[in-house]
This record gives sequence, structure tokens and C-alpha cells, in this order.
Amino acid sequence: MDFLAERKINEDLLRPLRRTSLGFFLLIAFLGSIILTGFGAWIYQMWNGLAVAGIRWPIFWAFYITNFVFWIGISHAGTLISAILRLVNATCGVR
Repeated sequence: MDFLAERKINEDLLRPLRRTSLGFFLLIAFLGSIILTGFGAWIYQMWNGLAVAGIRWPIFWAFYITNFVFWIGISHAGTLISAILRLVNATCGVR
């Protein structure tokens, strides 16, 4: 492959990254604010203790184990649905 063809391929692949819109920066700001909010909540919990998350007598598992079990259940359900669709050779109906 010559240099010009390689350069054309690189330009075609990188074009969306070099031309960003205002919406992109608004999305980055929104997602950054979510991360900062989570970090602030974590700092608040570390400052005030784990009781903020419900970790106290008599229920020590509290929010974290409940959240973990919920997301594991969601992922298992997705795997099960995918396996069932694979077993019955389901298609989307688009030809």
C-alpha cells in the first residue's frame, strides 16, 4: 500500500474525531458531571462513615450487595435470553 492510500484511509477513519460539534462537548460535560457527582458521594461516605450506605447493625450487607446481586441477575437474564434465541434460530425478520 502506498503512502497516499494509507493517508486517505487514515483521514477517512479519523474524520469523525477531528470534527466535533457542540453536542459532543455538552455530552462530555454531562458525563463528567455524573463522574464528579459519584466521586463527591464517595468522599461524603468516606467522611461520614459507611452508615451513609446503610452498612450498620443488624444489616451489614446493605446497598452494595443488593446492587451487586441485581446487576448479576440482569446479566444472567440477558445471557439466558440470548441463549434461547440462539437455540430456536430466531431471526429479526429483515431480509
